[in-house]
Amino acid sequence: MNMKKAALVLIGALTLSVHPIMAAEISFGERMAAPLEDAVKLGDFELSAPGTNRKFDLPKFPVKSGKIPVLRFRMVSYMPKSCGSNYSAVISVNGRDLGAVTAANRSRMVGKLPFFQMKSIYKGRKFAYFGRKNAEICVPFGPDCATVDRDSVDGAATAFLLDLSDVLSPVDGNSVNFRNIRNHIDGVPLKVTVQDCEIGYLEKSE
Repeated sequence: MNMKKAALVLIGALTLSVHPIMAAEISFGERMAAPLEDAVKLGDFELSAPGTNRKFDLPKFPVKSGKIPVLRFRMVSYMPKSCGSNYSAVISVNGRDLGAVTAANRSRMVGKLPFFQMKSIYKGRKFAYFGRKNAEICVPFGPDCATVDRDSVDGAATAFLLDLSDVLSPVDGNSVNFRNIRNHIDGVPLKVTVQDCEIGYLEKSE
């Protein structure tokens, strides 16, 4: 191997070791499983009825090169079985409701299509996560997150990974609020359940 070729091989190896995420696009499942840097874990909680809120105070999130701050969680709107979705929640950060796109006009959902589909019931129908008023979130119906994910086409209908780069303050404290906005359904508990909720930094994939 000549010296020029050897140098190019070495440069390539160093580039891959420093920027492994640039080498190939990572899957949504990998993004959901990857540890978040400086993670603030909010855990599991329940919004028991329409009008119920759950607010969390957060630290500042300084801008970090090559990373974006994200809100990651799973969410399900209770029904006895998997059966589509409806407008069930609004999430706000620092008093600003999160919509389908960021201030930079990028999809709020990171690494995933902005809709989900079920395998059997309503087969072929696309359920958009963000609703007609933009900030209303269409939350999948089902008894729990695991059941709904198993019944969905991509296996991750209840999974949310939201870009917060346009709403978090890099110098002051922050807050995030989850609100139940479910409509009444006779004989059905109107709860919304959130699982594995956390905020932190994720590597950019581009």
